Amino acid sequence: MNDKLKAVIKYIIDIKQVKDVTPKKLQKLLYYVQSWHLALTAENDNDDEIISSLMFPVDFEAWVHGPVIPEVYTHFKDYRGTSIDCSGFEIDYKNFLNKDELSSIDEVIEVYGNFDGNQLETLSHNEQPWQEARLGLEPLESSHNIISTKTIFRFYAERLV
Repeated sequence: MNDKLKAVIKYIIDIKQVKDVTPKKLQKLLYYVQSWHLALTAENDNDDEIISSLMFPVDFEAWVHGPVIPEVYTHFKDYRGTSIDCSGFEIDYKNFLNKDELSSIDEVIEVYGNFDGNQLETLSHNEQPWQEARLGLEPLESSHNIISTKTIFRFYAERLV
C-alpha cells in the first residue's frame, strides 16, 4: 500500500480518531478526501494536472456499496461492520502530508465524519462519478470498473463554484 495512503488512513483513524470508522466508512472518507483535494488543487482536467493534484496515487473502483480501494478493503476486511480501533500503520503522517493536504482531510472529516458508512454509501451512489463507472451494471453486480479521476474532478470542481 502506498505510504501517502497509509498516512491519510493513520491520520483519520489514529490522530483525528474519527468516530465509528468501519471499513465502509473509511472507504468513503478516503474517496471524499481524494475528491475534495483534487477539486481544490487541480487547475483543470489535463491528465498531468490531475495526476499531480491527487492526494494519493490510487484508483477507486465502483463496487456495489460505493467507491473502494481494493487494497484498503483487503487490509481492513476482518473488521467487517465494526469500528477500526487502530490503523496498524507505523508511519509518521507528518512526513507524507503537508499543511494543505491536512486541511483537505480536516474539511472532509468536518463535513462527513459524523455520517455512518451506509449514509456515505447513499451519498456516493447519488453522485455522477460512481454512477458513470457503474453504467450498464445491475445494482448488485460485481465490478472492478475504475472511477474516472477526470469525472471526479469535474463533478466536485463544479460544486465549488
